[in-house]
Amino acid sequence: MSSIAFSISNDFFNDSKRGWHYYEKEPITKEEKQEEIINQKETINKETKKEKRELDDEAFMKSIPLNALNSLTVKEYTETFDRVKSIATMKPTKENVKILQAMNKWQTEQSERFAKVWAI
Repeated sequence: MSSIAFSISNDFFNDSKRGWHYYEKEPITKEEKQEEIINQKETINKETKKEKRELDDEAFMKSIPLNALNSLTVKEYTETFDRVKSIATMKPTKENVKILQAMNKWQTEQSERFAKVWAI
């Protein structure tokens, strides 16, 4: 009698469509939903920051006075060169590498001029 009562209360035999290896997803708790929402917001913020940084980098690269590098102070030139080198390393486009090469060439020429004056 107990086996009949068990089989009636158990849905195993009536649930054959689910299959032997069927795993149901556990219901998502409020905490998990909140964590997921926070993670999505953080991902969106990171993407927004990345896009903003890329736009800032592009604007910075376009603002470099390649024909007037003499107008920069040593500190300005060093900071600009370091940033250009970082940008060109992480995003090696033709334009970025060309700007880095132009600045490197100017720096080499400046050091040659200095060496000639020093030798006198």
